Amino acid sequence: MLSEEIIALSSFPASSAKRFKSYKANGFLFRVKSIDNHRFTQNSGVTLLQADHSEESSPYYGKLTDIIKITYSIDIKYVLFKCDWVNPSTGIKFDPFKFPLVNFKRLLYKNDRIRDEPFILASQAHQVWNAPDPSGQDWLNVVRMPARDLTHL
Repeated sequence: MLSEEIIALSSFPASSAKRFKSYKANGFLFRVKSIDNHRFTQNSGVTLLQADHSEESSPYYGKLTDIIKITYSIDIKYVLFKCDWVNPSTGIKFDPFKFPLVNFKRLLYKNDRIRDEPFILASQAHQVWNAPDPSGQDWLNVVRMPARDLTHL
């Protein structure tokens, strides 16, 4: 017997999707990069741990560019985060104290092609913010944010 979720996913989603400029997920308030560009606070920084969680694997770091909610049924909805991801091979390095640095001029996807996979589920996202590295040269320090209680925001 198939579950209700499998049956709903096997059919098409609703013909329209909703877009958001901000979204609360996992104890974080996320905002798209275009909104952050006009604010003093940063809420568009995203990190995603790789699936294997091994010691050698590094997380992906990105900036949130779009938030899309897809509905399959009344009970089954998915929120997707579209991000500009830093290339883990060339855009991430570590300082002498093993703190991560990222360079957003070294993106994983440079074009907006259908075969690129810039989306993650909102439930997979953790929030980070970036501060310029004293060494300069387009590198930014990455600081992970602790999750917050968002019921009072």
